[in-house]
Amino acid sequence: MTWKMRVIDSFKNQRKRKLRDVPEIADQIERKRQRSSGPSATSTPRTVCSNAWGLVNFKPERIPGEDDHSIENSKKFLLRQGELAALKREQGKVDFHMDRTFADRRKAIIEAGANAKTLVDEYPDLKSEEGVSLMHCL
Repeated sequence: MTWKMRVIDSFKNQRKRKLRDVPEIADQIERKRQRSSGPSATSTPRTVCSNAWGLVNFKPERIPGEDDHSIENSKKFLLRQGELAALKREQGKVDFHMDRTFADRRKAIIEAGANAKTLVDEYPDLKSEEGVSLMHCL
């Protein structure tokens, strides 16, 4: 420690000691002590949310008219299109079916805890550049 830091530190400590007698400073110090000692019995318990990005709060509904059968048909179509070369895909229809299955993908992530590999296996379009941008929208 250099002599300059020692002088700064000693003056800083002297100011702290002198200001403890001021009521506002004393209240501030007391609040810091209470916070550092943990929650008191009089304070309300805090709820900690494990989902930092609010995933639980975003569960979109299926598009009206969609049911399990139509979602399965969309998945089959997407799997067939995923096997084709990128130039032979019908990208407009792929986007349409990806939009139709969005709610089910969200449900799989939130409720079933599906990982990225599972989703890419079910929806091969997520491997493409457009699909990656769709994945970030999830």
